[in-house]
Amino acid sequence: MQGQPLSASTSTVPAVFRAAPEGIAVCANSAPPASTEVLMKSLRFIIVLSPIFSAKVDLFNLPWVTYLLKIVTYSLFFLHLKILFLHLHCTPVGVQCKCYIQMIELSNVTYWYEPGKDVIQNISATIRDGRIYGLFGLNGSGKTTLLKLMTGLLFPKEGKILCEGDDTTLRKADTLADIAFMPAEFELKSSESIRKYVSLNSVFYPLFSRQVLEDCLDAFGINTPDTALGKLSLGQKHKFMLAFILSLGTKFIFLDEPLNGMDLPSRTAFRKLIARHLREDQSMVISTHVMTDVSKIVSDVLIVRNDGTLFCDSTVNLSQRYSYGISNTDSGAVYAENCAEGYRVLRMNGGFPESEIPMDILFNAVIKGAVK
Repeated sequence: MQGQPLSASTSTVPAVFRAAPEGIAVCANSAPPASTEVLMKSLRFIIVLSPIFSAKVDLFNLPWVTYLLKIVTYSLFFLHLKILFLHLHCTPVGVQCKCYIQMIELSNVTYWYEPGKDVIQNISATIRDGRIYGLFGLNGSGKTTLLKLMTGLLFPKEGKILCEGDDTTLRKADTLADIAFMPAEFELKSSESIRKYVSLNSVFYPLFSRQVLEDCLDAFGINTPDTALGKLSLGQKHKFMLAFILSLGTKFIFLDEPLNGMDLPSRTAFRKLIARHLREDQSMVISTHVMTDVSKIVSDVLIVRNDGTLFCDSTVNLSQRYSYGISNTDSGAVYAENCAEGYRVLRMNGGFPESEIPMDILFNAVIKGAVK
């Protein structure tokens, strides 16, 4: 599945997690085809000349011809407006439109810290808007490296990464304003208050929402904006940073082990806040070792294998392709694990109803090569 764009049926995925619909793409900057340009220029030419020709006809006292010319002129004028509107707002299927399909594209990306030891190997994938991706992998597999590549903090050794058509290595201001990244470990100035931190850093993000920030902080039980950041516990710092990241309104949100040090109620609050505040034009990538924390909210799965390659697919596609259950035999299973009742088995779906695939089973099947 490496190199295939991620997609999913919208039938069982909540609206906020759905991929952009295929068909017509809204775009204010798409260029119309050359044939249509010729038609539009011809219409403009006729519309401009019609009044002049009509005036000439008036000299010969032929009112019916003048009346007919006016009807033709008005009809062509409205036809011209319709064509112009369609090409300002629509692009046919198959034409990529930067203004509508907000995405990050990775094309044959390879990265290493030491030559000959690839951490990320020939990865191709697409991060689309309206999706929540769960990023999984063993310790040291390259999850954090992949996040830093997608956010422009690291540059590919080979291949290319585009954020809405712009090369991330250029680090354009518009591109950076569309990306928010929360690393697994971060430092906050201990003497700085929550209020000051927000006022200093939110100005770089045009869609920052103080209302979203206050709602998130309240859900996490942080109600003292003048508290010094140095007085917050590890879990409270992560709660604050999550609240701040969600309030920025960026199109792309990347979280590396965001739930470190957080208690169970806060983990539940985190999932509810994502459902409440993540817009349909935003996408989120969550890297975590605790798969149960995100299994109910992710729409797509990314798994970094031990060799640096990437498995990627949507949860809807996976549930249609495979079936999961408990069995007293592992016969015919794509992957199986022992359990008290017999075996937890993953089989190809032979016409059975769709079933939810446990993330840990899928992860183990991919890491051990049973699922490609």
